[in-house]
Amino acid sequence: MRKTNKKIFSFRRFFGIFLSAFLFLPTLSVFPCSSFFLKHGEQMVFGKNYDWHLEFGYLMINKRHVIKTAMQAGTAADSPAAWTSRYGSVTFNQYGREFPMGGMNEAGLAVEIMMLDETEYPIPDSRPVIKNLQWVQYQLDRFATVAELIAGLSQVRIPPSETYGLHYFACDKTGQCASIEFLKGRTVVHTKETLPVPVLTNSTYQSSLAFYKQVGSNTPAGIGSLDRFARAAGLIRVFDARKSGTLLDYAAAIQKSIAMGAYTKWSITYDLRNERVYFKTLSKPEIKYVYLGALDFSCRTPVKALDLNLDAAGDVRALFGDYTRPMNYELIKKALKQTNLHTNDSDEWIRFRAAYPETTRCSN
Repeated sequence: MRKTNKKIFSFRRFFGIFLSAFLFLPTLSVFPCSSFFLKHGEQMVFGKNYDWHLEFGYLMINKRHVIKTAMQAGTAADSPAAWTSRYGSVTFNQYGREFPMGGMNEAGLAVEIMMLDETEYPIPDSRPVIKNLQWVQYQLDRFATVAELIAGLSQVRIPPSETYGLHYFACDKTGQCASIEFLKGRTVVHTKETLPVPVLTNSTYQSSLAFYKQVGSNTPAGIGSLDRFARAAGLIRVFDARKSGTLLDYAAAIQKSIAMGAYTKWSITYDLRNERVYFKTLSKPEIKYVYLGALDFSCRTPVKALDLNLDAAGDVRALFGDYTRPMNYELIKKALKQTNLHTNDSDEWIRFRAAYPETTRCSN
């Protein structure tokens, strides 16, 4: 989250399950995730390490031409966002279908989340609201490029009642990236000239860039947010296609360099140009991949899902199974019951959330 070298933990945002595990690491954020973008010529990859205490989850296929209304968020006076998906996508889901941790759509836009303690979502206004994880699905459903995503940021808002602060990193197959943050109630975007280093960890982009400029070539070896940012940035800077191997191999090397040991549960690489998503998990380190061009995104066919910890390697397209509400219920229940501030969520609420995807419908 923030640069915890200088600041103490903000306990209101922390999961109790993590506290004892991190007592021996007092200078670290307990929500360390990292994203980065690497490009050579027309080839480009977007890498992500998902660092968390939970490993389970599903890779889900989300359909195009689906009419959706966001799950109620904020207060009763807030209107939920409504939209129709234009693009199919694949997403990594741990807290239920339609609430992804990140993913990529068929147009080549990828969006990922990182925790950020400094986040302050906008104060209530007339805009429709959407929960902070569903915000990711909304972007993947609606937009093909980072430019389109940025242009649409003012159309919805995340309510201040959301429990955890997030910021987002998005890249597309044109090579454009952006960080999107909500600071002091304002939307702060860095892109193009204001995003000279395409990396995002768990500090604000501005503070991360300042730290990287300060340390220069003296790349730090720590695993705090700012150290990971500087190390990823340094590795991107010295990439040499003649010596560094393929982009996929080099992305894997960056992911290894900034990993958080056993807390790095998923490592994901989006090959934006070639429409492929590569991933591995801590307990199943064999590389799996899916090619989006071969997936069925028609909303008239069943939604498919794949267990991220399936014992397999290589192309896993044929291993997807049909999504079911009980599958979603068990996923949400397992995740929430192991997530502090949600351990006492009622079974009625969990069942309501598990049934939420059934409020969506095919438009053709």
